[in-house]
Amino acid sequence: MTDGPQGRALRPTDCAAAARIFRLPAGVQVRDLAVMSILFAPERRFAVSAVLCLLAGCMPGLTPIRVLPPLGDQGAVYFYLEPVSESSTDLAFSVRGMAAERDDGTRVPLEVLRKEINEGSMTDPLLWAWGRVPPGGYVGVALDVARATIAGDGGTGDLLLPEAPTTIELPFQVAGGQMTLAYLELKVAESVASGFSFAPRFTGRLPNPALPAVAGFCSSPTSDTVTVFDKHTRRTVAVWPTGREPWGLSVDAEAGRLYVAASGADVIEARDLVSGAEVGRVPLRTGDEPRELALTHAGRLLLVVNRGSSSVAFVDPQALVEVGRLQVGERPSTIVVDKSGARAYVVNTFGNSLSVIDLANQAVVLTVPTDPRPIRAQLSRDGTRLYVAHQTSPNVLVLSVPGMGLSESLYAGLGMSAIAVDRRADRLYVAMDPEHRVAEYLPGSQLQSGGFDAGASVAYFLVDDAEDNLFLVQTALRTVRVLSLTSRRLLGRFETAHEPVLCVVAGERS
Repeated sequence: MTDGPQGRALRPTDCAAAARIFRLPAGVQVRDLAVMSILFAPERRFAVSAVLCLLAGCMPGLTPIRVLPPLGDQGAVYFYLEPVSESSTDLAFSVRGMAAERDDGTRVPLEVLRKEINEGSMTDPLLWAWGRVPPGGYVGVALDVARATIAGDGGTGDLLLPEAPTTIELPFQVAGGQMTLAYLELKVAESVASGFSFAPRFTGRLPNPALPAVAGFCSSPTSDTVTVFDKHTRRTVAVWPTGREPWGLSVDAEAGRLYVAASGADVIEARDLVSGAEVGRVPLRTGDEPRELALTHAGRLLLVVNRGSSSVAFVDPQALVEVGRLQVGERPSTIVVDKSGARAYVVNTFGNSLSVIDLANQAVVLTVPTDPRPIRAQLSRDGTRLYVAHQTSPNVLVLSVPGMGLSESLYAGLGMSAIAVDRRADRLYVAMDPEHRVAEYLPGSQLQSGGFDAGASVAYFLVDDAEDNLFLVQTALRTVRVLSLTSRRLLGRFETAHEPVLCVVAGERS
């Protein structure tokens, strides 16, 4: 573990030893363990991280997962690099360093996340650099290029470079405790106008807020932030600071609110859907560790899954007060509410069970045993089947609703990490690790009907009803991929500011 201005790096690298200690299924990598470390309860997370960091040595190039200290009075800046819109030559360049340049001429170093840039291969924006900086006025970004090359008919040749760092002009203000995000786009023709030298020329812009109808939100408990994105353009548009360890999110579009479960602070925050400003909060009990949220029909009740106290709290979302609570199974993690708003199903991960809640009476009416370590549940299109995925069992249980008897069991294999239902076609999707594959099942079939390679671990699925798109949240890559469930093709991807654990949009199915 190393301490630095941007946070504490977790570098677990001895794969075999880590697998033995944590009794992982064969093939699970320590990269996945690093992500998994943030899933542990706060009282265990430091110990888990310490063990992982002691196991150093076998995975060169591992991108560290870091737990950042509180932002305090500092601000933060994030710079995304756009793909070039003009006809591009085969230009590539290496970055030695970047810095935010203040209006008094001083420069604050940034962390460069992408030092090798090949403009011709970019198809989506990339988070280029970020950092925590003092509040105040800034005139732009200083870019120090180490090397630039261009390919031509005679091969690839080096370009001459500027003697000093180039300032990308983009005036912006940074407020203490707030975050600023900007996009930069290289003007290739102007940058290599001479044909033998590279004089970087960029345009910069501060993105407009996403309209509530197209806004999406991703939580990152390692950085105490929520990343805001536009689901139509698939662009990150803002980063909001939150309370400690934000996890569960819920959107109430009619009320113009985003509810955030600050797990490390035992608080539910209500935030304005456009500005991100906190408009109220609900203090919970010490040790509740709220994990996920769900709004009932018409937003009349906000359900809070408390992992730490093994309970579900009922919150009036308008008055922002807790109006009741009940005990469920051990270490609940997720919750599903049926379309009528009559019942909720709580997944008790350590209790190996489901709690069925009568919402009108706020009472547990049934406890259903599951296979070991259930992680998520999803209702079928007509609401007559409940699918339950497990972390350490190879089976997806299919329970009949409302009776909750076992209808059938789908063999998926070990390592399930997420589950979703496409309710237009009633297809079931199951994310599998360590294969990094998403398996597909047709309704009523026990055999896989297809699937696709996700390219990396999938921590969470989000189904957007309005667009019929599937969002794949990939924590370790700091990426969300978007797949059309209609055309079955990948629409694109976007990078979040920090490691996301789940995402929501208005009208989602999670």
